[in-house]
Amino acid sequence: MDEADGAGRAKITLRAAIAPFVVIIVIGALCTLGIFGYFNEQDVHSTQYQTGQLTAPNRVEVDVTLQRMDASGRQLTLIVLVNPIGDTASPDNDNSLAHPLTLETSSLTNTTLRYPAGERISAQNISVGLDDGIVSDYPFDSYTTDVGFYASSNDEPVPISLIFHNEDPFFLTTATGANADSGAATIGLRISRSRGTFIFAWFLMVAMWILALSVLGAAWIIVRGRRGLIWPALGWMAATLFALVAVRNAVPGLPPIGSLFDYASFLWAEAIVALSIATVTVHGVIVERSR
Repeated sequence: MDEADGAGRAKITLRAAIAPFVVIIVIGALCTLGIFGYFNEQDVHSTQYQTGQLTAPNRVEVDVTLQRMDASGRQLTLIVLVNPIGDTASPDNDNSLAHPLTLETSSLTNTTLRYPAGERISAQNISVGLDDGIVSDYPFDSYTTDVGFYASSNDEPVPISLIFHNEDPFFLTTATGANADSGAATIGLRISRSRGTFIFAWFLMVAMWILALSVLGAAWIIVRGRRGLIWPALGWMAATLFALVAVRNAVPGLPPIGSLFDYASFLWAEAIVALSIATVTVHGVIVERSR
């Protein structure tokens, strides 16, 4: 028996000594996985898409930056900067045009951008509408649109190259196609939620279900044990009811009420918690009166 007890104590001691190292290894592995995922998403996010007459020696380069994606308003806010290259640039100033330039855009509000010759070029903002996608599909919503430009000078087409990159941290863009012609360039885009936003939205949905089922389990124990009004438990349940609203308001992107996110978790969680509170309260009143 002494040898058996000694062996048992040795195993317990060994497990106690190994446990911290296992915890450290698991934490390190999770942190490494998270850092790898971050840099992978950063690489995808910083990808640039190019089309048009990229090798033409005399052309205008249109640099387009997605500044903000408004899913509820169904539009993109873009910053457009024109860079003259070769003979299109003024010989006196590298940041001005040798000839006046007209840039037709795919925007519905600012369809034409005009650049006089000899004046310093400045960036301009335009808005482009979305073709497909519904914001209520959050967090699975995705959208498509086309960003296109046509450059001309004195009614003659000007060779154009188009460079697009995204600076909105909450969305990822993917090129679905590109078209280029004399003086024209267009990029088709698919826009979806960033990986971080998608993961966080899923985490909040799971957290809502965990909180709701925790309240339901506590209510079941109270009712099954025929306990009366347990005020700390009722206070915790009521706090959870309003905490779920705060969690809903913390969803990145603030999708409208009635989105897929709500039907998958929030509305059910609120209903479960509210019914649990009502059941525990009614049962508690009956038990207290019977006593």
